[in-house]
Amino acid sequence: LHVGRITDTSERGVDDPLARQVLIRALESHDPRVVLAALDALGESADAAVLAAYEKLTVHEVAAVRVAALERLGPYARATKTTSDEQAIERALSDPEAQVRAAAAHAHALARGDDAVDALAPLLDDADRNVRARTTAALLSHGGFEGALCAGARVQQLIASSVADDRADAASVLGEVGPSGSRRLVTLLADKDHHVVHAALLAAHTAADPRLIEPLCALLARASTRRQAAAALAAIGAPAVPTLARMLSDEKVDRPIRLMIPRILRDVHTRESCAALERARDDRDSHLRLRVFSALSKLRAALRLAPEQLDTVRALVEREVREALRLQSAWESVRGTISTPLLEEEMKFREVRSVRRLLRILELRYAPETLQLVRDRVEDPARRATAIELLDSTIEPSLRPLVIPFFDDVSVREKCARLEVRDVPTFEEFSREQTTHANPYVTTLWLDALGRAKHPLAKVEAERAKASLDAMVREAAARVLDESHTAHGAKLMSYSTIEKLLVLRTASIFERLRAEDLAPLARVAEVEEYAPDEVVFSEGDPGDALYVVAHGRVGISHEGRRLATLAAGEAFGEMAVLDEAPRSAAATALEQTTLLRIGSEEFYEVLREQSEIAEGVIRVLSRRLREANEGRAQGERTSELLPSRPPPASE
Repeated sequence: LHVGRITDTSERGVDDPLARQVLIRALESHDPRVVLAALDALGESADAAVLAAYEKLTVHEVAAVRVAALERLGPYARATKTTSDEQAIERALSDPEAQVRAAAAHAHALARGDDAVDALAPLLDDADRNVRARTTAALLSHGGFEGALCAGARVQQLIASSVADDRADAASVLGEVGPSGSRRLVTLLADKDHHVVHAALLAAHTAADPRLIEPLCALLARASTRRQAAAALAAIGAPAVPTLARMLSDEKVDRPIRLMIPRILRDVHTRESCAALERARDDRDSHLRLRVFSALSKLRAALRLAPEQLDTVRALVEREVREALRLQSAWESVRGTISTPLLEEEMKFREVRSVRRLLRILELRYAPETLQLVRDRVEDPARRATAIELLDSTIEPSLRPLVIPFFDDVSVREKCARLEVRDVPTFEEFSREQTTHANPYVTTLWLDALGRAKHPLAKVEAERAKASLDAMVREAAARVLDESHTAHGAKLMSYSTIEKLLVLRTASIFERLRAEDLAPLARVAEVEEYAPDEVVFSEGDPGDALYVVAHGRVGISHEGRRLATLAAGEAFGEMAVLDEAPRSAAATALEQTTLLRIGSEEFYEVLREQSEIAEGVIRVLSRRLREANEGRAQGERTSELLPSRPPPASE
């Protein structure tokens, strides 16, 4: 049996008697993968032979197969009222595997309704949390009045419990119950324990109830819950669009929230979502526009809309080209005065984003697959010419004079001359634009650069920036103004966020990341000072933080033997944070040393929001593993070439 071919069979093919017979025979296979594939291929198909096969599979040796069989048997047992099916399900209630008992509880409630209460009541006190939750949900959903009384009291106890795990279980139950549990779910979404909130967010995704829109929008404000809240809002769909559209158009809404909204609207396939995104095409935040154009491209494709009008595309392209060249020209004129490494990196990346915005706009009219090829190649010098040729052959002649010169490898001044871009701002105008930029990171870098250059505008712009809502901007403004105390009278930190950022990006674990992506980690990193011979952590200590050496040296040892000496820019302790294992080695300061410490909880909170950091860490760890494997293989090959010693005479 070729399972891959069977699982690709269309519904019409499964309806074929011969195909059905082959699939039923596959359910008798000794290979559980074959059985599970056959179950998937059968789908919702059912007849006496199929139901008999399901019944046999409830005692299969592999728990995953038993679970799959019970999930399919429950609905049919309710419809057919077959005694043998009901008995097979009831036997599974005492299965040694918790996942099987949980599936059996749901199937039994489906099959027997309120007659299942007596058999399921003991499982409300099962040793396994998932069994308790699934049983409670099953009784609430299918157990009738008596089941609701029995399970409802249990849910109330869980919600009122002082134990976070109990409240998280309540959230799981309410998620399985569906929209009818949403009113209680609102309470759990506001819980003080983040584990409970995450459980409630998963439940909100399942419930997809419009009554959850307001609390979910509130959770978009928190980095640790933003992605899950966004997924739940997308699951709610069309009812959430008006609220999201209002937030997207309101510049007073926190920028990270606005940046997330296009991705939510992209997954709600309605014309209203499309209209909300179109209204944001002229937003002053260029990064937001990039996300809007990207979301519009995908949404229009999903809705199968006709290509955008040429005049609309031309107007959008012209705006982006002119803004990009204006920015590049202004930067060329001032970079010699106030350039810093971080500012250079940011301005270069803004050029990259301008290209991406332009190509995303073109996707509104031309094949996204073709523009994807251009995007993939245009940033690679070896393939850039091919990408531009492909672009030139794709767009219409009336757009070429506007688009193609933008990609030419000539000076910014010549590009501006060709495209008649003359409104280049003065230094003062440009500084004002950058220190009031929609992106707080840009504002911070510009204030820092003005301050380092001791430019007369530095204090002027810093005075305006003191009232910013962003803490990093306020810190940069305070340092420019040389204030020795904050508004609360506390001393400024010895390391600014910018300085911590410079340290972090020298660590190999973060070497492939842009500084802006690392900024959230820099904000939460704590500065710690250690005297010579002072212990940072010992073997067996909890792996609750990773460290980066900012200054000095740290010795890493195992059972008293020195393994490594780390200097400025090197990270340690990251493996224990990633796998939550105890420390496998000790770390000791070898001289006066300054470390940046990032707690595991803070690290994972940032990772939930900044997927770029997770991707960068994975790349570095994968490279380390590959290098270690290559080193081991090289060592084995070397040992094979060495002459083996003759065994001692005693052997």
